[in-house]
Amino acid sequence: MRYWIVLVLLGIVQLGISQSNAQEDPIYTVADEMPRFPACEQLEGTLQEKSDCANTELMRFVAANVVYPDSARLLGLEGKVVVRFVVEKNGSVSKAEVLRDIGGGCGDEVLRVINAMNEVPIPWVPGIKAGEPVRTYFNMAVPFKLQEPEPEPDFILFDGDSLWVKYDTPLAYEGGEEALTAFVKENTPYSESGEADCIIGEIEVNLMVRADASIKVLEVSDFSNLGVGFQFDAISTAKKTMGKWTPAVFQGRPVNANYLVRVPFIPESSGCAQKRQDFESAKTLIEEGITLYDAEDQNLAIEKFSAAIALFPDNAEYLALRAQAYLDSQMMDEACADLTKVKEIMLVSWYDQLLPFICK
Repeated sequence: MRYWIVLVLLGIVQLGISQSNAQEDPIYTVADEMPRFPACEQLEGTLQEKSDCANTELMRFVAANVVYPDSARLLGLEGKVVVRFVVEKNGSVSKAEVLRDIGGGCGDEVLRVINAMNEVPIPWVPGIKAGEPVRTYFNMAVPFKLQEPEPEPDFILFDGDSLWVKYDTPLAYEGGEEALTAFVKENTPYSESGEADCIIGEIEVNLMVRADASIKVLEVSDFSNLGVGFQFDAISTAKKTMGKWTPAVFQGRPVNANYLVRVPFIPESSGCAQKRQDFESAKTLIEEGITLYDAEDQNLAIEKFSAAIALFPDNAEYLALRAQAYLDSQMMDEACADLTKVKEIMLVSWYDQLLPFICK
């Protein structure tokens, strides 16, 4: 059972100025403009409208990132954790402290999320007094309530950018997906050394198309560990799509959204014919396995995934799919082996927290 958190802001502040020590600038509890979570600055409208939007998005951000501690959940603890922190003049947050806790690790969890804003980083719009940025306290209350559905966020924060996951009109490539596939194929180079060794595989580029139609590469997934050279070529190909996208639209305005661009590297020489055939066979097996998995036929899905892995034993994507089917079938040792290999192939830390629970 999963438990969710609904976030509510405190609207009560006390007048006055606090000063932590004589060497620091004063910290205000009230400013001419209070600090704002940096999610709605692009909106046209009044300062109050921006502030209301920012508070709503802050609520969604914290709700999406706070995890109900197991100890609090098992003890049935519910209630509000009240925290206070300082928004510095440069937009960073500091001096986060719990003013009221409910126990079970809830206060520490809220502090973790608040302090993580500096790690992303997520610079706030600082408070303003007499036309100048000032250090300002920001108070908020985070209610923990069991079995409450979490509001689905409109966007997530990824590497410092707002990335919308809800939109009225999705991000679109001119001509559609088939046109994108053709463009990628025509504009992706393939090295002679790759032909000699019949290197084959796909690299997935997570591409963000901003509201102004500019693009940014968010992540690169090299499932077959093709290497830096192929990764560079995949990124170059993805960047060549600049100017061919229509941004996503949410509530009447363009917004940032992402698209997973698949870049295949297929050797064309006659000596690689068998490799090409095996690659197409593996892709077909994977598609069949996914269909079976969605139909909850885990055993047959595992058979399909295993047949594909027999052809390409070092494909991290195939291994991750089989690992998920193993987990659903409570085959923990097999899932552990597959996910450990995925970590080794892709050199990622995604599974660092998961593996200790699986590999017992």
